[in-house]
Amino acid sequence: MFRHTYTYPIILILLFLAASLTSHAQLPSCNNPKGARNGYIYYLQNALIWQLDPTKPPSASNPSVNTIRPPALANGIAIGINMFQGQPRATFYCSDGWGNYWYYNGTGWVNTGHKSFGASPGCSDQAIFNVNDSTGRITKYTGSGDAQITATYWERGIHDFAGDCAGNIYSYGKDPEFFPREEDSLFIYDNNVNLIKKLPVIAHDTLFWDTTDGYDERYGFAIVEDKIYVDNKYGIWEGDLYADSVVFPSLPIYSFNGNWPRPIDWASCPIGGVGNLSAGINKTWDISCGMPDSVLFLAERCPTCVPSWSIVGGSPSTLTVNTAGDSAYVNTDDSVRIRLTFIDTYHCNKPYVFDADVIAANATVSAGADRHLIGCSPFVDTLDGSLTNTRRFRGIFYIIDWNPKPLYRFATVNRLQPEITINEDTFFVLTVFTPQHMGGCYWHDTVNVTVEDYREDNIDFDYSIRYGCWQDTVLFTNKTTTAYGPLTSRWFADTVLFSNTYDANTTYENQDSAHKVLLVTNNGYCNDSLIKEVDTRHPLKAEFNVAKEVPCVEQLVEYSADSSVIFQYPYGDQPEYKWSFHDYRFGEGKTIAHAFPEADEYFVKLIVKDGIGCMDSIEKKINVFGLMPIINLGPSDTVACEDHVLYLPFGNQGRIESYLWQDGSTDSVFHVVEPGTYAVSVSNGCGSIEDTINVSIGACKLWMPSAFSPNGDGNNDKFSVRSKNPETLGDLYFAIFNRKGNLMFETNAANDGWDGTYNGTPQPIGTYFYMIQYTLNGTRQLDKGDVTLVR
Repeated sequence: MFRHTYTYPIILILLFLAASLTSHAQLPSCNNPKGARNGYIYYLQNALIWQLDPTKPPSASNPSVNTIRPPALANGIAIGINMFQGQPRATFYCSDGWGNYWYYNGTGWVNTGHKSFGASPGCSDQAIFNVNDSTGRITKYTGSGDAQITATYWERGIHDFAGDCAGNIYSYGKDPEFFPREEDSLFIYDNNVNLIKKLPVIAHDTLFWDTTDGYDERYGFAIVEDKIYVDNKYGIWEGDLYADSVVFPSLPIYSFNGNWPRPIDWASCPIGGVGNLSAGINKTWDISCGMPDSVLFLAERCPTCVPSWSIVGGSPSTLTVNTAGDSAYVNTDDSVRIRLTFIDTYHCNKPYVFDADVIAANATVSAGADRHLIGCSPFVDTLDGSLTNTRRFRGIFYIIDWNPKPLYRFATVNRLQPEITINEDTFFVLTVFTPQHMGGCYWHDTVNVTVEDYREDNIDFDYSIRYGCWQDTVLFTNKTTTAYGPLTSRWFADTVLFSNTYDANTTYENQDSAHKVLLVTNNGYCNDSLIKEVDTRHPLKAEFNVAKEVPCVEQLVEYSADSSVIFQYPYGDQPEYKWSFHDYRFGEGKTIAHAFPEADEYFVKLIVKDGIGCMDSIEKKINVFGLMPIINLGPSDTVACEDHVLYLPFGNQGRIESYLWQDGSTDSVFHVVEPGTYAVSVSNGCGSIEDTINVSIGACKLWMPSAFSPNGDGNNDKFSVRSKNPETLGDLYFAIFNRKGNLMFETNAANDGWDGTYNGTPQPIGTYFYMIQYTLNGTRQLDKGDVTLVR
């Protein structure tokens, strides 16, 4: 509590007044829990009702002007139970200068028409008490007729009353026991103004009792729980209310100092309160799914409340309450109102009533009658669900669901009558439910949809193929039967209609693919269809592989047929394989071995004949090597002419695949420019052989190279007679022959040479022979030899 002195200027009060007049109607607040001490003190001043929170210091909002204006000439104010109507529970009472009682009914002031015969009213739980200052008479008012005189008091300073929920009244004033000393006491009386006890007042400041100016009257008097408040000329004092005394501090909590006009009269709620209970029911409405489902309600209790439950309206229902009364279960098939009544043992034993509604979210769900569909699968139909007797209270909505899920073709489709597509008997379940926050109610119904399919469920056909070399003929046998009517058939080959007969046939010229054949039948009611694959892939393509690509002479090599014959045995006959080897030898079988007698180019032919009688053939060229390569570097001791290059080898015979010279080179020709020993190893698929030559350098009159290479690179492109002194040669004749003895080239000019062509056609590589006739120093001479043409 505050123990400070505050100066409170009159201008601040006027500001409070201006700020507060715009507030809504403020009925007295009397619902404070025991010991909270946060209730208001109400008082009359300047024709206004003010409310002061004694737990807070002065501010722009404390005290504040209550928006309820008192009646004209009001000279007393009190707070108590509304004796004339149920609401508001706690309200204001006023007395005026003519001695009339007024009460506030929630919207305005009402004159009761009854006389008070006094001022400074104060309320207990059962009545309003007033005091007449001039006569000392105490009157009691119970709401019927004028106030009645109950007693006459001679105690000095009784100007106000307070009450409690037990019907007792309290007064504050001078205690005659201590007269002529000015000492106060708190007097407690029962409802008939019989003294119960008095509590001495203990004050710790002489200022509280100062009477030097003859102005020590105590006017205001209020009790809020265990605190007592009085005012005198200095301010407002707060004291502690004990069981045996009242104790005040040394200073007031608010000081007037002559700037704050003193209140005309004070008021506070009866001790224990009379009003607006904060407890109640946990919800004002809920949704029931119908019996036997239950809706649970909870009482939001206060420690001093005794709850009770009842059904006050609606259809037949049951109510189950737990032993403590904290909760209740309601079972109903329709709307019903449940009532929770609190008896507040602390707040004057007053009843407080709270109502809640239970709405049954009933619904009648039908999935429709069972049905039997007759016709052609797939069956398309509409389900006939219905939802009736629903409740739309407080926005309840229903969710519709089918299982299995129907086909909803459009977003706006009626979900109770959705379109379905089925091929067999189907059992549908219609479920309707509300969301969880709307009760989570469920309803179910089922419908069985059976079907009778007029399609022929045994559609079938067989086929056989007559294979040919250029086209195949397929014969189709229809095996479809029906029990409903005459059968018509349509045949499609790769989507093209080829027959409208019961059985059918067609031809295929493409023998490299399979075909889709569709049979569509109609029994007078329904179409049915069946697709089968007809495979006419049997292309005949001859092909073979050779175990050795370049065989040697008299070497057995295996030749294997690799022909494409997908349906090699459509009639149980194996394909035939016939071989021709171009050396007037022949053979049969898928695999055969053959050896050629000598090196040459040969053509091997394979002829394949399948079981139908169709044939295909292939021919390949085979190059056959000699038995072994032959190499000749020349005479073992050879003299090379000085100033000329010697080309090795001088001559060779046989097919050579690779060369390896003494220095590791692999060229087919080696250029000798220095004397020495030279060697070469040559090989082919049939083996290898070596040759060696010793070369010395000397003077020569005539010599011939062993090889030349007419490849246009400007080096050894021609084969010609070479002599250090060609002018000494006379009657020269130079001729070149191939291995068959055909003349390839001839000349009489020593500086003319052969370029490796015949009639402008380049000749193949190999060995050629030359002959030279000439006269030297009058002697006729003849030289012969061979030369190798390389590229």
